[in-house]
Amino acid sequence: MEESDSTLLAVNVCDVYKSYTKKVPVLQGTTLMVRKGNIYGLLGPSGCGKTSLLKLIVGRLKPDKGSVRVLGYKPGSLESNIPGSRVGYMPQELALYQEFTISETMHFFGRIHKMSAKQITERMKFLLDFLELPPPKRMIHQLSGGQQRRVSLAIALLHSPEILILDEPTVGVDPLLRQRIWDHLVGISSTGGISIIITTHYIEEARSANSVGLMRSGRILAEGPPDKLMQKFQQTSLENVFLDLCVKDDQTLNGYGAQSAGSSSQDVDVVVVDDNPDDDEDVRLLGSGSYKYQAEQSVSNGSCSHACKSFCSSFPKATNVAALLIKNINQLKRKIGFLLFQFLLPAIQIALFAFCVGGTPHHLPVDVVNMDTGLSSYGVDLSFSKAYLEGLDKDVVDIHYTSSLEDAKQHVVDGHSWAVLLFQSNFTLDTIIRVMNSSNNSTDVLKESTINVWMDETNSQITLPLQGQFIKAYQQMGPNVENQAKKIYNITHLPFDIDSVQLPITYDKPIYGKTDENFLDFVAPGIMCSIIFFLAVGLTSLTLVLERKEGLFERSLVSGVSVTEMMLGHIGTQFIVMCIQTAVLLIFSLIVFKVYNVGSIIVIIIFELLIGFSGMCLGFVISTGATDESSALQLSLAIVFPFLLISGILWPIESMPQWLQYIAIWLPLTLPVKGLRSVLGRGWGFEHYDVWSGYCVGVGWTIGFLILSLIVSHIRKLN
Repeated sequence: MEESDSTLLAVNVCDVYKSYTKKVPVLQGTTLMVRKGNIYGLLGPSGCGKTSLLKLIVGRLKPDKGSVRVLGYKPGSLESNIPGSRVGYMPQELALYQEFTISETMHFFGRIHKMSAKQITERMKFLLDFLELPPPKRMIHQLSGGQQRRVSLAIALLHSPEILILDEPTVGVDPLLRQRIWDHLVGISSTGGISIIITTHYIEEARSANSVGLMRSGRILAEGPPDKLMQKFQQTSLENVFLDLCVKDDQTLNGYGAQSAGSSSQDVDVVVVDDNPDDDEDVRLLGSGSYKYQAEQSVSNGSCSHACKSFCSSFPKATNVAALLIKNINQLKRKIGFLLFQFLLPAIQIALFAFCVGGTPHHLPVDVVNMDTGLSSYGVDLSFSKAYLEGLDKDVVDIHYTSSLEDAKQHVVDGHSWAVLLFQSNFTLDTIIRVMNSSNNSTDVLKESTINVWMDETNSQITLPLQGQFIKAYQQMGPNVENQAKKIYNITHLPFDIDSVQLPITYDKPIYGKTDENFLDFVAPGIMCSIIFFLAVGLTSLTLVLERKEGLFERSLVSGVSVTEMMLGHIGTQFIVMCIQTAVLLIFSLIVFKVYNVGSIIVIIIFELLIGFSGMCLGFVISTGATDESSALQLSLAIVFPFLLISGILWPIESMPQWLQYIAIWLPLTLPVKGLRSVLGRGWGFEHYDVWSGYCVGVGWTIGFLILSLIVSHIRKLN
């Protein structure tokens, strides 16, 4: 146990220095003492360091120098339970979930403090009546500013903590209710032994406190009972006492020279009025370091036991995670419209992609200059040029016959046509001569039997389908002539080998894939992965940022919730959303738009969920690293374009420079996309390298992102 001096003190801050940058000190040799069962009013202008001092007391900051002890322990230590349920904290911000009811808000914080449902209900009933709050089913955003501040105060009072830290609790509160709040604080401190530190702009209302501390420029100028302070300085109000102290402080600083950023306040004597009634002296002078804290005795039962306790305390608590899960589910219930949009978003994205990307271009204008006269012999009218043109897909190619080659080319020049096809006058006859006398053909025969093509090749996505159509039509030219002749003239064979009028290449049944596979079949696996990945990033990249902005993050941490528990709470609820998004995505991809798939649906689902988890954890990295919504959104958007280009989603990574391939292969989406493509197109399972390596990379990035987010939160001192 602690020594006798320390047992009298709830809070003992001794000669503390704190600065956020080396040139801007916030606290300069601050010394403060709060006795158990007392109310301590901390008074001072904005920017004097009050909030920083409170954060030191609740364990959210650590001093650069000096000591802080709360209830005999260093805040943040294993034994202190601070941050935790020993402290009730009301921040300067409202720090309320606007989409919650008063009851839901109370129950959330009650669960965090391990209160039973009965305890929460009973305590809430008292606080609603005492603080004159609306019915518990009223939404927070429907309350006035003063009512919301009273709800914030009710949360701090809810679990009857040993220490209350109230930052401006009576701002905007009716004067009569303000007096009732002070009367209640006086009552619980005197009868319940609760120690209270309260900051306020209403200096005179602090006269109800047992002791006040007058703070300026990171230092406590004086502290003691209000009446004795006024008596000491022969003033009729605390405001005049503070004014007198500020004037004397300026005179002292001007006399000794302004302190440098890193200097000590030892040159300035601070007047402290002792509030110990057993002490005969009401006033004594205090130099820096006059209050010395006598360290608590060790309560550790051995290093091994202490290490075990430390490990257990750092492990996520199931009760906290459960409370956060319930809170997050309640938040989702309040956003049904947005939630439905989140569920439909994968369907919208895959539909837009299927409609806009990967399809075959239609109705492409092509000019044809056909001078072929055909051949009439053996009782058969033959026209290979006509048979060739019939082999072109009419949905893809719009044929426009032009008599002049120059006019046809001008159409391409003017942008009215994509290509020109020219058939020479002896195309049919010379084609027959060419295939029947392949070893001894003249130049004229070769020239006349050739189809001349001029194209606008500025758009490869137009050029490639057209070239495919031109080749396919040539392969079908011979069979088209034969079928036409048999149909018209009822003959069984032509007087030459029609099979020779084909390209000397045959495509047999594919080993993998299908003969009519298009760009959509290639890119669909990557799009399916990227949709789930980037939606998951969006779900979590703003969560902690918004909670920090509204003060909820800080309040939850002071209540004893860890950053890890917050992440687990969000993972639990967002996992539900992600499962539904994955189901919608797969239904629309595989069933509605019939993306080619011969693989196991179970393997595909696991792939999608794993990719979603890695995206979710990347969102946490962004959320912990970003300072505001704008930077979080910019970071999220900054990863989209590089990932789409480098991860092999839109184009094979084999087309990249070798050095870039080495980088691309380790990105979170590259190997998973490759693995999913092998599952869909080849039907591979876990036994293949492409599949299990994709899984391993996904798991590795998920764990890596989660650890990185915890490291970033530690560096930024969020946890």
